[in-house]
Amino acid sequence: MLEIVICDLDSGFTDMLETKLKDFYACRDYGVSVRSFADGQSAMRALGEAGPLDLLFLNTKLADMSGFVVADMVQLSPGKKDCRLIFMSSSQEDVFETFFYQPVWFIRKQFVDEELEKALNRLWALDHRKRSILIHEGRSTCYVRIEDIQYFESEGHYLCVKTEKESYRIRGSMIRYEELLRGYYFVHPSKRYLVNCAHVASTSDKILMKDGSEINCSKGKKAEVKRVLERYLEEVQHCL
Repeated sequence: MLEIVICDLDSGFTDMLETKLKDFYACRDYGVSVRSFADGQSAMRALGEAGPLDLLFLNTKLADMSGFVVADMVQLSPGKKDCRLIFMSSSQEDVFETFFYQPVWFIRKQFVDEELEKALNRLWALDHRKRSILIHEGRSTCYVRIEDIQYFESEGHYLCVKTEKESYRIRGSMIRYEELLRGYYFVHPSKRYLVNCAHVASTSDKILMKDGSEINCSKGKKAEVKRVLERYLEEVQHCL
């Protein structure tokens, strides 16, 4: 269960943000608990009594104090040292003051739809890049880390799961794994392949993997591959 707190004096914005957060994690079968506060004193009292906190959405200006006062309190609390901060503001200039706190993201409230999606996708990828999926190969089963998977290749009623060290031939549909890996920056260069952007070196008429292998890219898929790879580089790669 992910513990999330929102601190913002705009109740309409808070309700909207809470709904978007629950929808994002529900689509990934991940439980969340979201609490909201309009003023800093109420937030600080609650955070002082509660247990660990995973994610804090914090407006730089609250009803009774600067959001940075709450940020100081959270970062100095031993039980909340691993809390991730996402600052929010209607003023773009506030971003410079947030650098000291090393937040995951700074959301401009007027662009919340676009920037919230980027922030959550980054968090999801960073927090879950060590996650594994269960692979059934014949009578054997094993866990394979998502970050180790280079690509899936369709072979009739089977899939080949390729990692740098191993290959697994399993029964299953590409659609199932595409849904399972949503948010992990996998992309379809063709119907036959599902490729992990973390292992892509470059793209042109073909995808060049970091191990030197090549994967064909359909003409109609080039734009999608470029878009997903650029998102991965922008939102994840420079944070690793």
